[in-house]
Amino acid sequence: MPYVICVERQPQQQQDGGAAAAEGGAAGEGGAKAPSSSGPLAERARHPEELRENPNLAVDVEYYLTQQVRRRLLVLTGDVS
Repeated sequence: MPYVICVERQPQQQQDGGAAAAEGGAAGEGGAKAPSSSGPLAERARHPEELRENPNLAVDVEYYLTQQVRRRLLVLTGDVS
């Protein structure tokens, strides 16, 4: 069964097209808060169709960068320090 780890967007982010989330979750001048990525993974896992249908959900980019991409890069590069 396919799933995607999601976060719930704040209402302000929906109006500005999610610009705050695209800029690393920083609050912009509009006062938008970063999406909350807290909570158990099982509660944040959604079917891709649910993600497409619900405008309040967004892919948790931070999760995928830290848990998947970063780990693989560390394996490939080893301990550089």
